[in-house]
Amino acid sequence: MNDRIKIIALGGQDEYDNKMTLVEVNDDIFVLGCGKKDPDKTRPGIKYVIANYQYLVDNKARVKGYIITHAFDSLLGGLIYVYKDVPAPIYCSDVTRIFISSFAEHNRVKIDFNFFIVKPTDSITVSGHKIRFFQCASNMSHSSGVAINTSYGNIVYADAFVIDHNSDPDFYYDSKALGELANEPTLVLMCESRYSDYPGYTNPKYKLVPLVERSFHDAQGRIFIAMAVPDAYNIIKIIGLAIRNKRKIVTYDEETMQTIMRVIDSHEVGKKINKSYFLPFGEINRISSKDCLVLMLGWGERLYHKIELLADASKFDKRISLNETDTFIIGTCYSSSTEIVANEALDELYKTDAKIISFKKTEFIRMHASVEDLKTIISFLRPKYYVPIYGTYRELLNNAKLSLEMGLELTYASIFILDNGNILEINEGKAKISPNSVITGHLYVDGSGVGDISSSTLTERQKFSDDGVLIMGVMVNKEKTDIISTFDVQMRGLVYLKDNDNLVKELNRLFEVLVQKGLDEQKPLNLIEEEVKDASFRTIRRYTGKSPLIVPYIAIANN
Repeated sequence: MNDRIKIIALGGQDEYDNKMTLVEVNDDIFVLGCGKKDPDKTRPGIKYVIANYQYLVDNKARVKGYIITHAFDSLLGGLIYVYKDVPAPIYCSDVTRIFISSFAEHNRVKIDFNFFIVKPTDSITVSGHKIRFFQCASNMSHSSGVAINTSYGNIVYADAFVIDHNSDPDFYYDSKALGELANEPTLVLMCESRYSDYPGYTNPKYKLVPLVERSFHDAQGRIFIAMAVPDAYNIIKIIGLAIRNKRKIVTYDEETMQTIMRVIDSHEVGKKINKSYFLPFGEINRISSKDCLVLMLGWGERLYHKIELLADASKFDKRISLNETDTFIIGTCYSSSTEIVANEALDELYKTDAKIISFKKTEFIRMHASVEDLKTIISFLRPKYYVPIYGTYRELLNNAKLSLEMGLELTYASIFILDNGNILEINEGKAKISPNSVITGHLYVDGSGVGDISSSTLTERQKFSDDGVLIMGVMVNKEKTDIISTFDVQMRGLVYLKDNDNLVKELNRLFEVLVQKGLDEQKPLNLIEEEVKDASFRTIRRYTGKSPLIVPYIAIANN
């Protein structure tokens, strides 16, 4: 039987993170990744952005499983929200399972996942389809690529990998498994595009320890280091460096302590680490400064908020402040979505007396495939069709160009750059982009749920963020004829009251005059509120040039 195949991009194309790709073989759907991304500054109050998964909801009876190959929030962060609507088995490593559960716990989402634990070298059969995993060297241990077998050859998916011939069993690049796959035809190869314009190999630019060893040796006092939760490789290596330098590891908060325990318990190297090296933050003043490493871990923007808070000791803990003998290392790479908040945190750090160490993008990068890494796997597998995935359009295009220029049998007709919503159909072994598409776009996650945030709500939140809010209140009697309370005018994020006394006085006078005039003329209260709102808006624009959200409220006394 000749298989009918579709590859559908739901998220991750022409954007960072938010990864979700579907592979359909006949009537069965496999979900490769179910990620999230952080919102930009135009989405105040939004916690995460995830891909619109209506297609999965409409076809949930056909979904045979989620295949999560890495323990990155960009690949698993959406799963905790999608799963309740579209439950299906989750195929992942034990390390990835730990971090899916940790991410759900971090976001206070309670759900019973149906995990099927696979090793990154396993072969399994799901609904009659043979699926093979091959281990990749990546920031998270036990990461893998995956190959789904079809009647025309393998569909191979490789996200977040580097070519690194190390012997570390937790971060191993399995060239032997790739060689075995190369003995079979590869119908489609899908490779990440994040660093497709980075020349050479990524190795060794993802290794943090060589960049900070000198700092560990030269530091006169405490060392603080901030790292991302999904960077298990460098977390393990930094812990080892601290132990070699006889420094106790003080965990910044409970989240950091829990993450460290999960990491070391799930890694072969970590299991050998004596847990007595780790101390809670409350112990920081009980050990010598030269014997102290403060380790701070966090997901996404949360990490930078922690840095900013620590930089201002009066907001965090008055018992501790960064001084001239301290060294603070930014041991993480920021993305486009976190660049603003990362720079704000760095600015706060530079206001302290500590020595600050950060790295340029060319010095320290994540474990994503650069040009030579991509060329290596393409030349190994020699696919019939090539599909660049996950990156901006420029990066997708660079990925396509480098595969075209390799001198293999790939041509313009066999390389496909997909937009979110596109469907690549393969019938009788021939591929083409379908004229049809699926519903796509973004869903916003906030504290109240998924996808229930209206554009008007976002507009109001943006006003809060940019121009502030003015709330004006007064109480009138039951007959709506007299004012029976003082006028209350409250501002947030608009002006500093002490410097704008004239504005405040004018707003109070305006409020009183318009309310009393409206009552005398027996106008409806909602009409009086609108008149107050319009007049206040014009006054504030004249004084400040801002356009705040204005909320006038006239209450009626109960007795």
